[in-house]
Amino acid sequence: MNNRLILAATCCVLLGAGSGALADDHRGHGSDDPPGLDDNPGHGKGPKPKLTETVLEFQTMVGVNGMFLGATNPIRGVDGGGLPWVLDGAKGELKDNGKLEVEVEGLVVPGTSPCGVDCNPAPFFKALVSCLTVDAGIENVSTTNGSEVMIGDPTNGNAKIEAMLDLPDPCIAPIVFVTSPTGAWFAVTGVGVIPDGS
Repeated sequence: MNNRLILAATCCVLLGAGSGALADDHRGHGSDDPPGLDDNPGHGKGPKPKLTETVLEFQTMVGVNGMFLGATNPIRGVDGGGLPWVLDGAKGELKDNGKLEVEVEGLVVPGTSPCGVDCNPAPFFKALVSCLTVDAGIENVSTTNGSEVMIGDPTNGNAKIEAMLDLPDPCIAPIVFVTSPTGAWFAVTGVGVIPDGS
């Protein structure tokens, strides 16, 4: 009788240890993560890759006008366009790894211009990020895109610019411009309307 109790107790201990080992083995293969939600796929239990952070996010820009027209009052060394510009909307985001996204709607010259009435005379837009830096003082980094950024008819002033920029380190107080192909700014991060100066 005692031998039977000892044998039964021994079996229970062995079965419990075996199932625990199986459970540990099961967890060791990362199966505790829900399917498709592995925190660090392909990296085992090593350090996780650094996530990018948003440096600047905006939903408004201001068209060039008044005292900022031309080369009289450049902003961070960037001259304004020679004609006044207005826009219907803008949004964008700058990440700490240099990823820049800018979208503008209706960025045009109001009234009569070389392309007609209330239209965009530039073949395409570029974007530029201006940073204050420790060594250089000001460093301006421009996109290298072409006309592929324009949405539909280029004269409607709609464009979407996406680029990876090599930002200086540090990049302090960044400003985002939408510029002509040659670098004169048509719109800049800000709010309100610049008076025409008349």
